[in-house]
Amino acid sequence: MLMKKGFFILIIVLAIASISTFIFIPSSITVAGYKTINCPAASVSRLFGRNDMIRKWWPGEIKNDTTLSFQNINYAILKNNLLGITLSAETGDVKIAGDINSIPLKNNTSAIQLQYQSFKAGFNPVKRIAYYFKALTLKKQLDIILNSFKEFASDEKNIYGLSIVETKVKDSSLVSTKKYFDHYPTNKEVDDLINKLKQHIAANGGVIRDYPMLNIHINEDKKYEAMVAIPLLKDIPVKGDIIIKKMILGNILEAKLTGGDFSINNGMNALKNYAKDYEKVSPAIPFQLMVTDRNRETDTTKWVTVLRYPVFY
Repeated sequence: MLMKKGFFILIIVLAIASISTFIFIPSSITVAGYKTINCPAASVSRLFGRNDMIRKWWPGEIKNDTTLSFQNINYAILKNNLLGITLSAETGDVKIAGDINSIPLKNNTSAIQLQYQSFKAGFNPVKRIAYYFKALTLKKQLDIILNSFKEFASDEKNIYGLSIVETKVKDSSLVSTKKYFDHYPTNKEVDDLINKLKQHIAANGGVIRDYPMLNIHINEDKKYEAMVAIPLLKDIPVKGDIIIKKMILGNILEAKLTGGDFSINNGMNALKNYAKDYEKVSPAIPFQLMVTDRNRETDTTKWVTVLRYPVFY
């Protein structure tokens, strides 16, 4: 009699447990989460589209460009572009796809979101519980993955390749000249323009405040236009193709780098992308501040340059 009573109680407990799985565990399980990041969604998107970046922020093991793992779950990159990353996660007999994307928020912030496709928990109570715990594991890893991405994306150097500072224009008076070329001007040709300005400054009692400035671009006539300028303490008399240019003491983006023309061009593109991502308009041409005398230093890996990109905030 006692054994029958015990068996009956066991049946009741199992029945309650089985019913509970249907009450507390939904038939369709969804795993999702997000983290806020202190940078615009456009900046975050730049990380999505680059395969080489995924291996830099992924918290687990990198097997190859598309196969990843983290602890006991295998992941695969199915697709990635500026819109986001589509991946799959596989744990046991559960294999689901998910999307990582960014959501614009206010004040140049965004949210990074990872949402998996829903999967069926099934009608078997044991499997239902097993799937529930697998979902918990996915959610725990999701938070770690998003935190790793957030930490990486919060450093703008990881996005743009260099540290960018928002600062103010310091010099309002520039003495300037320019020359047109049918080829990209050599260091000697640029140096000749700088020396021309320095001689004019010395002859007119001018005081130099900073390093020479340079901008080279292709104009409407398909010619290379090289413009050089030197910041002055105050205006001096000018003549001919030497002029005074006035800079508004407004806002400017600034980045310092070491390297030759390739590094400088990449740096300028990074400043342009930064201005675009943060929705800043440029009222004037960007320029290089040539810290190193490039005509004397032939090793381009030793060139030090400060890039400046005027912007409206």
